[in-house]
Amino acid sequence: MGRSIRVRRVRVLGAAVAALVGAWLVLALPGCAVATPMKTTSAWRDLPREGADLTLALTFAELDPRTRAPFDQGTARMFEQLSNVDGLLAYSRRKRLFGDEVWTLTVWRDDAAHDAFVASPLHREARKAGRVALVRTKFAIVSWPRAAGLPVWSDALSVLDGVSPTVHGSSREPVPASDGR
Repeated sequence: MGRSIRVRRVRVLGAAVAALVGAWLVLALPGCAVATPMKTTSAWRDLPREGADLTLALTFAELDPRTRAPFDQGTARMFEQLSNVDGLLAYSRRKRLFGDEVWTLTVWRDDAAHDAFVASPLHREARKAGRVALVRTKFAIVSWPRAAGLPVWSDALSVLDGVSPTVHGSSREPVPASDGR
């Protein structure tokens, strides 16, 4: 009889622990985001550490889950080709694990290199494909001291926190602004 009571207690304790872990996951994971490692190009590796400031381009987008597939496909095609873009030094992207929020962080030699990329067919095609999924966006272009090395995501998120979002809507229904990131 003693063994039976111990087995039941272990099962009850195991169920309680599983319930607590499950509750924690439900509460914690929606806020979790994951980023790709910062990928550097050969231009970064060859860049002298002293010199003019670099240009950071930061983006945030909240996506409509019903129409986000073209956005994801266009972004994937663009990121596959980024290492060949003139003037790009490093890049990373980030996404909410359980949600529809995405970020990009790109490091450029200078404003002219960034501007040339934005005007390129590669970027124009990705923007055109993904426009339908945009709910809310933030963009920032800032100078970054070359001697500081590569930025990390906390740097980028701090900059984006100070940017007012652009709210996008569709003709089907209005989209309320939210304040999450």
